[in-house]
Amino acid sequence: MTSELTHIATNLSARITFHPLDDSVRRHLSTRYWRWLELFEHDPAARLSQHPDYIFTEFSPQAVEHNPIVLCEATRGNELVALGVLVPKSMTWRQAGGFGLRKQLSGYRLAGNRFLGKGDFDLLHRLLGACEDFCQQQNAMFLLIEDLEQSDTLTEAARSIAHLGTKLFCVVDWQDHWTIEFPPTPEDYWAKFTGKARYNFRRTAKRLGHVRITKTTEPNQIAEFLDTANAISLRTWQAKQFGRRIRNGESELAMFTFLASQQALRAYLLFVEEKPVAFLIGIQFRDRFSLEEMGYDQAFAERSPGQVLFNHVLEDLMQHDRPRVFDFGGGDADYKRIYATTKSTTGTVWLVPSSWRGTIYLTLLRTCHMIARSTHALARKVGIRTLLRQWIRGKRPKFKIKSGADDSHIEPGTDGAA
Repeated sequence: MTSELTHIATNLSARITFHPLDDSVRRHLSTRYWRWLELFEHDPAARLSQHPDYIFTEFSPQAVEHNPIVLCEATRGNELVALGVLVPKSMTWRQAGGFGLRKQLSGYRLAGNRFLGKGDFDLLHRLLGACEDFCQQQNAMFLLIEDLEQSDTLTEAARSIAHLGTKLFCVVDWQDHWTIEFPPTPEDYWAKFTGKARYNFRRTAKRLGHVRITKTTEPNQIAEFLDTANAISLRTWQAKQFGRRIRNGESELAMFTFLASQQALRAYLLFVEEKPVAFLIGIQFRDRFSLEEMGYDQAFAERSPGQVLFNHVLEDLMQHDRPRVFDFGGGDADYKRIYATTKSTTGTVWLVPSSWRGTIYLTLLRTCHMIARSTHALARKVGIRTLLRQWIRGKRPKFKIKSGADDSHIEPGTDGAA
């Protein structure tokens, strides 16, 4: 791949170019790095995953040696007005929601699920069009955008591109995305629950026994946190289903250290009788706390350690450096509905360049998704899905799970991304 790719779009005085990241950018020795950082710092909606040092920490030089990360830059004259970070992404056929094939699909992911800079519709439309052309040149199957808000201008731009031949495919269908918008005081928030629900919260905490909860925010605390969280992770239902989530390796140590250096790390551990039982990891950047990972020891599932830890974290967030929003992340779940105060609609989408190969794969994937939706709808109707989920996660199956604020027995960390 050359230092500057051939695709250049010029329209309405904006020029769009693509540049693979090289070692000079990684080592902060190029103008490109400093312009990127300046754009990040001046974008009030920037996400920490768009910070250049976050990208360099997440991906080692060896990991992208033959398939580099690419910057999509929009400039007007000498001014950088918008930038997208395209990260190489490989997905299995199964991860895309398909079945019946052993196939690896390669494309790119838009870091932070947005472009940095001035995000008016016309510019976003042209940026996505340029990215589609770039993917086609690189023989990439897709451009992946995760947790895309249905009402976002970027979604509107993606749909407008789809009308011109690019195919828009929902890898994860549009669904509720839950958040908490914190009121002025903790009392105002807890008042949303009934007296019975608040009593059940206290009873659950008492039943768990003597607990100790620690918070990790500083670089010198990270090694101990990762060691303990890794041990808990091995005993979670997620590890049995999807593999270990906390690996306690050099890359995680580097990433957590970067987060702590940005004062963005808020991670918690729950001990019962001094035994580590549950963990929660979040990133707080500017006014938003994002729940990244949560898990608990399956041996304690009936005593709801996840709920006890989650309630403590909410109290801590509201009393110390309170964010404006608590973001549960992608995926719907009963506990998110109970704790949340607001919701939006998000989906995970592919932009697929028009080609015979893409058309065939998308036709097959859409058929697989249609079959899966019908099967899940039937499983929900007869109650099998809930019972199976409870059994997998170490809880005694209940034949009915109600909805509403009184259902304080529902365990955080048992559905969705968390």
